[in-house]
Amino acid sequence: GDSIAAVLKRGGVVLLPVFALGRGQEIIALVDRYKKRSIIPEDTPVYTAGLLRAISDVYDKTRYTTPRLNEDFEVYGVPQRRLPRSQTAFRQVLDEPSIHIVGSGMMFERTISNRLAQKLVGSERNAVFLVGYARHDSPGHMLYEAASEGPGTEVVLDRATGPQEVYCTVDRFRFSGHSHRRDLIELVKQLGPRTVILAHGDTKAREWMADNIRYFYPDVDVYSPKTGEILEV
Repeated sequence: GDSIAAVLKRGGVVLLPVFALGRGQEIIALVDRYKKRSIIPEDTPVYTAGLLRAISDVYDKTRYTTPRLNEDFEVYGVPQRRLPRSQTAFRQVLDEPSIHIVGSGMMFERTISNRLAQKLVGSERNAVFLVGYARHDSPGHMLYEAASEGPGTEVVLDRATGPQEVYCTVDRFRFSGHSHRRDLIELVKQLGPRTVILAHGDTKAREWMADNIRYFYPDVDVYSPKTGEILEV
């Protein structure tokens, strides 16, 4: 919140690349909280676009039928504007202090966050704040690495555009969309399964999980298949 406020105070634009499902709605709610706590100016325009808006609509429609901490909270209850599509209007919204919450979280080519980043990286007024995982070969990660090397370092966000010099602020904030590994161990205890199959995780993380499940629950069969491996259970 303080980092966003600092960028807005100097007249800059804040880009928050997000995953459209989950992280996007979380960040919208967080920005709303910052406004209500007067951490950032309440009249700061917030722009959203694309699939994020469609999923936010589903979130609001299902808020009474799915588990929520606050059923009354609506994503669209947070004042937000649709990012304009025309080039002229698109450029105009970048001339004023504003917050842009758009996909994709890793800023892949031909996505809205990538297009916005290309417009913003050349000015020290602006900022790109990463709030999700960005794999090492993604434009989001490459932008972060370039900014870490110092002002003026070049990065290729889009191969058609070519190298661009980075002068904007780039920072990364840790938001986890996963359960803690101790919670996953507790889940095995609660469910009491005969078999556990580990997937979608780094090799070392899955090795840790397999070793601990076998240690605490020796009667459970644990499998950690490699990518493409056929597993029969």
